Amino acid sequence: MALPFVWLTQPGEKLAALIIIFGVMPPAILNYMLAEMYNVEPQHVAAIVAVGHVIALAALPLTLAFVL
Repeated sequence: MALPFVWLTQPGEKLAALIIIFGVMPPAILNYMLAEMYNVEPQHVAAIVAVGHVIALAALPLTLAFVL
């Protein structure tokens, strides 16, 4: 979603790079904490957070190479 947003808005080189990098960051642990607090499928949210971190291990270096 970050790439089409940058393409449509043309925010400038540095801001575009930041938007793209934040777009590939893994989901936050806060999502799991809220799911646990409100008892809304915390195990599924934990799995999403874990998979997101594993994907970020590959996505972040590739994105940094693309942006820089």
